[in-house]
Amino acid sequence: MRALRFSLFSLPFAVFVACGGVTDIDYQGPDASAGGSSGAGGTIIGGTGGGITDGGSGNMGGTGNVAGTGPTGGTGNVAGTGATGGTGVVCGGELCPPPSVPIGQVDSCCVGDKCGISSSFIGGQCIELGQEGKLDPTCPPQTVQGLTLQGCCKPSGMCGVLDTFIGVGCVDPSQFGVGTPTKCGGTGTGGTGGGGTGGTAAGGSGGTGGTAAGGTGGITDASVGGTGGVSADGGIPGEVYCDNSPNVIVCSAAQNCCLLNPGQEYCTPKATPCACTGANCDATTVSCDGPEDCSGGQICCGTFSQQANAYTTLKCQSTCGGQWEREICKPNGTCTTSGQTCSQSSFLTSYIWRCN
Repeated sequence: MRALRFSLFSLPFAVFVACGGVTDIDYQGPDASAGGSSGAGGTIIGGTGGGITDGGSGNMGGTGNVAGTGPTGGTGNVAGTGATGGTGVVCGGELCPPPSVPIGQVDSCCVGDKCGISSSFIGGQCIELGQEGKLDPTCPPQTVQGLTLQGCCKPSGMCGVLDTFIGVGCVDPSQFGVGTPTKCGGTGTGGTGGGGTGGTAAGGSGGTGGTAAGGTGGITDASVGGTGGVSADGGIPGEVYCDNSPNVIVCSAAQNCCLLNPGQEYCTPKATPCACTGANCDATTVSCDGPEDCSGGQICCGTFSQQANAYTTLKCQSTCGGQWEREICKPNGTCTTSGQTCSQSSFLTSYIWRCN
């Protein structure tokens, strides 16, 4: 009797498993989970024959569940985009470079449509970055916050001070709260010659020598006040004036003058090329600064580089008519090419002019 009750109880359980398999085949699974392992056949062992029944065969195991084809797995959450950094200061449609000067609080700012810099080091005002200008010994140096800045000449013909520390370039000294703007070239008095006294120099160029023989004039190759003023043949052939404020340097005929912007000018042997000592520097190799330095009918010719945006060489050549070449002359000098005049260039120092 106990065996019979066991067999009757087991029968509906085996049938239930078999029905479940059919249901899974017809119904497509609700997710993309892998199907379970096929159901093993029923393991019900036939009950031991009792007095009523013979030993019954075990129930056949139901067909195992086949995994239904589930819908495509849901897409995972898209990672949120991190907060975008600030866009910085934009001046005239251009993104200003972030300041990287170790002088305390420094901020980018705009001067009109140009990038500038503001710092307590410069009084908190906004000063334009990268202002143009060349070192000029006739412009006085100024001391700003304990730093001595050399004098420079701005394209406007006015003196400034050259900053290479915070990157503002040739700046009007009044922007640093020091000095008073003056014209480049200074005001020099002509020396006493054999027969007369030299006139007063015109602002913006070296002093003009007196008309008497031996009158001392403005800047030439040989000295700050060369004989005969600034005439085309007033200098000593081969010598090149190479300033290094506050000292004056004259390079011999065996040397070239290296003009650096920014940087310190210096003389170097003819066979040694000029080289910059810092980043973002232009070097101009000067072997002549006027026609008196050339012989055999040659003229002093400057070659301008578009890539460097600066004159790279000033040397003697038989011709000087290329698109990017200009004849070099002394201030207020004469030009050999008809129709051209000697005038100052913002790409050269105040004591080297070119014909245009």
